[in-house]
Amino acid sequence: MTELDDGYLEECAAEPIKIPGAIQPHGALLVVEPETLKILQQSANARRLLGFDVRNDALLSAYEEATTLCEEIRGWLSGGENTLFYLVAVGSQQLQLTAHRSPQGLLLEFEPPPRPGESTLDGLYPRLRDFLDRISGAHDITSIAEEVAREVRAITHFDRVLLYSFDGNGDGTVLAEDTNKILPSYLGLRFPASDIPAQARELYRLNRIRLIPDASYDPVEIEPSISPLNGLPLDLSQVALRSVSPVHLEYMRNMETASSMSMSIIVDGALWGLISGHSRASRMVNAQIRTACDILAQVVSLQIGSRLKASSAAERALS
Repeated sequence: MTELDDGYLEECAAEPIKIPGAIQPHGALLVVEPETLKILQQSANARRLLGFDVRNDALLSAYEEATTLCEEIRGWLSGGENTLFYLVAVGSQQLQLTAHRSPQGLLLEFEPPPRPGESTLDGLYPRLRDFLDRISGAHDITSIAEEVAREVRAITHFDRVLLYSFDGNGDGTVLAEDTNKILPSYLGLRFPASDIPAQARELYRLNRIRLIPDASYDPVEIEPSISPLNGLPLDLSQVALRSVSPVHLEYMRNMETASSMSMSIIVDGALWGLISGHSRASRMVNAQIRTACDILAQVVSLQIGSRLKASSAAERALS
């Protein structure tokens, strides 16, 4: 959200950000065939995180360590949900599983579970209820924005959390901020639409939350990078672990920001704004806290949408 040179913007706009061919290293990815659970693709760190010698073209059900995992996947497939979010036993360990359906197979993301003492989704429900009560009584969108910035920073412990909105031209304005003053204040800052390329905005709309725990990470490659099902690069649009633009990572490092997390505010199917957390040092936010933040952002999206409709109706009544 500072002034960017034209070369940076052009490079960002041209990058194939949906198909980077790699993920971030804080988790692992398997792609399996829905009908057979045959392993089609995997991230290069899958064996290490899962704890057994998973191999492409093998059946996931052939591994004793994956028995419970396969049961959960089959149960999910028998229902109509598009996403599976579950803490599952894999061998002798518990892993956080997030799964999505895709034309290129089932995308299975694995991350370590919350560590002892870390917040879990169940533990955060009382906070979410209290937050809903507070924003229900907020008198305008700015008050809602201030509440959500405070709540997200309290949950995630980022150094700074912003909420900014986009106008009809795509230009942004920071409406609210909560900070420990380690990073500079951006409250009230305006930035042009060109700072966030169109394809990045569309990805924010499709995938509501994105975490970068360490801007200096080494990407983990997908093996193979081409989908055996359709011969195309693996589309990671829905994958939380998706590796991000090297240009964006360099920009973060230049801004002395080591970690970030963004949550989309979607109103009537369009990207209305973003909630963004940043820290000077690396910061891991576990998948359950991220899910709580996603729920929070969806509630905020509904509240903002309701306020905008009420305001529009009031203006029409006066005209």
